[in-house]
Amino acid sequence: FAALAIAYLARSRNPKFWEPITLPRVLWASTAVLLISSVTCQAARRAMHHVQERAYAIWLGLTAVLGLTFLTLQIDAWRQFAAKGAFLSENPHSSFFYLFTAVHGLHLLCGVLLILFLSIRAFLPAWRRRRIILRKEIADVTAIYWHFMDGLWCGLFLLLLLRG
Repeated sequence: FAALAIAYLARSRNPKFWEPITLPRVLWASTAVLLISSVTCQAARRAMHHVQERAYAIWLGLTAVLGLTFLTLQIDAWRQFAAKGAFLSENPHSSFFYLFTAVHGLHLLCGVLLILFLSIRAFLPAWRRRRIILRKEIADVTAIYWHFMDGLWCGLFLLLLLRG
């Protein structure tokens, strides 16, 4: 992502080959949804640290739903972008938009699948018999990954917004 951001900044400095494009407004909503999902993910983590298994599973499930909502809104942003005539090969700005959102979306989808897996697993008796320290560590690592994806999106969105 850092290399892509550097390439984006370097390419955007040449106005001869850079056509700014207004970003779809739905990106604001998707960003808000993703930020809310960080709150629910942190609530899941907190629930696990208090050994509240049911609350953990519910908060994780809500985080997954919000993650899928974010991805759905991103697809809607692609549709809106395409409706404006901004396609992948249209100009460098639109190419970077599609690249950033696709790569981030893929990473986020992996996180959603992990969260769904953990949410379902939290209801299984075999999972509850595992050592609590291991379950807490898994909750911590999952939350760190999710927060990183959220923070990364905020950075990418700001980059697209400010340099567009």
